[in-house]
Amino acid sequence: MNDQTTVGDTSYNRAHLETLNREQLRVIARQAHSERNSTVSRTWLGSAAQSSDLIAFILGDRSESEFAFAQSVPPAHAEPATKAADSLAATLADALKGYLPNGHVNRDEVESIVAEQTATIKTEVIDFVTDSVNRVATELAKQIRESARVVRFEVGADRSIELSGLRHEAFDDLLADILAFQSTGQTAKANFFLVGPAGTGKTTAAEKIAEHLGLAFHFNGAIDSEYKLSGFIDAHGRIVSTPFRKAYAQGGVYLFDEVDSSLPSACLAFNAALANGAYAFPGEDSLTPRSPNCIIIASGNTWFGPDGNYVGRFKQDAAFLDRFVRVPWPIDEKFEASLCANKDWASYVQARRAKAKAYGVEHLISPRASLSGDVLLAAGRPWERVVEVCVRKGLNEADWTKISQN
Repeated sequence: MNDQTTVGDTSYNRAHLETLNREQLRVIARQAHSERNSTVSRTWLGSAAQSSDLIAFILGDRSESEFAFAQSVPPAHAEPATKAADSLAATLADALKGYLPNGHVNRDEVESIVAEQTATIKTEVIDFVTDSVNRVATELAKQIRESARVVRFEVGADRSIELSGLRHEAFDDLLADILAFQSTGQTAKANFFLVGPAGTGKTTAAEKIAEHLGLAFHFNGAIDSEYKLSGFIDAHGRIVSTPFRKAYAQGGVYLFDEVDSSLPSACLAFNAALANGAYAFPGEDSLTPRSPNCIIIASGNTWFGPDGNYVGRFKQDAAFLDRFVRVPWPIDEKFEASLCANKDWASYVQARRAKAKAYGVEHLISPRASLSGDVLLAAGRPWERVVEVCVRKGLNEADWTKISQN
């Protein structure tokens, strides 16, 4: 058994050859074939021969007669390819007769050309497929890492919070900021304003904050009177409490939802409670101190007041806004897509959203379009119907034509 040989100017040993793939071995085998004037079929070397056969041929482990026997009984899986190559060679030979002197065509040369070109094409296709698979695998691995990312927050000396799985891109920072206020004993100043488009999960984020901190969750929507926050004394002399009042006095995460839809004059009464650490609630003889476990979160679609999509909002007083840490809460399209079983639908919605922005079309396409449409499609509703009720939503023909084009 030979373990060493030289082909061209390069020396090869068995151990090195066994590390090469079949296409690399074929190149070396064809070069050896030319140098040795071998009678072994180049077509067989180029299509049916396995890696072990090619290594044996390169090293000269077998006689020409042994290779001739191997060529006569090709592997079953190689038979269709061999027949196809023979047929192709015969067809080419016949086609070339009219263009060559005396119509002479060397069948072996045609077979050799076909085999070499087939091998080259196969190599190119394999490289392309391999590259595509690698890119898909890399993206998939990235998505898996992101979905499985684990972040641990230390809370005091004996407790920690561990976040894992899919979540909004801004959630980790929000939780870290809240814990920073807690760890320094400054919870009385822990006021956060989440600002972002509709349907981006602001309310859900506040609920999750309460869950992770082990606190009760309280919330209310837009208000038109300060008593919707502070409470009041009814006709029977009883104190009527509110979610804000309960969270302020007893602790908990309080969400003031759709705050930019509230009357600015009603929100002004909020100022003292946000900044002073104590508040005079109706029916109380003294100031009520803010609980050290009271976290206040406001949410809204605008910071500066009404715009094209949110015309029903109010510009809030600057002194009121100054009491909050402003937290941008944009659409997280990766998170949005992860929540949809139908990935084609999520991509479609996001593409329409991008078109609306590119063309300056004032039409809200929030993640709710993705989530609602995902449910409807899963239930078997027609795609066109789901597009109409979840994405277009009555948009005029001219603007819809702009954003619906591919």
